[in-house]
Amino acid sequence: MPISACPMFEERADVGPHNVQSGVSAIAACIILFSDTDSEERSWAWSVMDRVLEMREPEDYRRSKILWHPSSHLISALFNDRKSGAPSSASLIRLAIHANEDVQAMAFRALFLDPDPHVKWTAAH
Repeated sequence: MPISACPMFEERADVGPHNVQSGVSAIAACIILFSDTDSEERSWAWSVMDRVLEMREPEDYRRSKILWHPSSHLISALFNDRKSGAPSSASLIRLAIHANEDVQAMAFRALFLDPDPHVKWTAAH
């Protein structure tokens, strides 16, 4: 089953069932961080991260401390991607308005540490 058809990342799972979501998103982030830019695995990893970006957040978790949140893996991958030759900051900006406050804060930190001063300035606004 292609990752785009997999319901695993439709909504973030709570404690217990989150293990699979977090494991897959962590593996995808590691592939993005450590693989060659032209590897087949990297394409799969970015497709996982696209699903994480679109994943719904359950209600009533805005202030929850979720250290294993798949979006933290996505932010790490995107932050690393910002250092590449053809980066995109759009997803980081989108994560800065995520439903979970910790995800928002982590996305802002990544934007403030961006190598492009224009991205830093945009994040400050």
